[in-house]
Amino acid sequence: ALAAMLQHSSESRSAVIASNGVPPLVALLMPTRAEASSSSTTADALLIKATIGHAAATARACTKVDCPNAYLKARRNGRKVIIMMIPADLQDDPDYWDENGQLMELEIAGSACWGESGAGRDWQATLHKALLHAGFEPAENVPCLYSRELEDGHEAKLITIVDDLLITEANMELRMTKELIASLNEYFEDEMTYEHEPSTFDGQSLAWDRSRG
Repeated sequence: ALAAMLQHSSESRSAVIASNGVPPLVALLMPTRAEASSSSTTADALLIKATIGHAAATARACTKVDCPNAYLKARRNGRKVIIMMIPADLQDDPDYWDENGQLMELEIAGSACWGESGAGRDWQATLHKALLHAGFEPAENVPCLYSRELEDGHEAKLITIVDDLLITEANMELRMTKELIASLNEYFEDEMTYEHEPSTFDGQSLAWDRSRG
């Protein structure tokens, strides 16, 4: 069902639902063009449940990947330097006053900072570029859902919640998952943490019983 969602344009999605008997839960994940502007880059509870349920029902390997210190890895978008006031508890230190008796300010360059208004947007744009670099493409109108298909038809999908990714790969294989992790390690010059058949995701406990289908 999720594969069908990614392979059809928004105009044909109603036909896909009718002809393939897509369950209502998955059908709700197919936004119209009118809804595109409000689509989030963070997967909601409905998409998470549909992704995990689809993986369990169709024998897909499932892996959670986390990018440590994500905001520190964000590339600034048009804001090279920010100015920060000296914190109040440091203003008694003479080192923070200039020769004219004026309290100095800090100029911070580099990655986005926690609390900065554009930090989350910068991180999401950075992650998007990293996933494109790894060969994944976003679903139309669902910017938190990505997929990649190889020439032999083997494919994987993933959803994003800030710095957490949930990857599902066909036929219980992990080759594309491992390639993605290696690509992210190289792109961010850091080691991603990951867990196959994760015990938690987005604060929810998960228990896997493949025998139940």
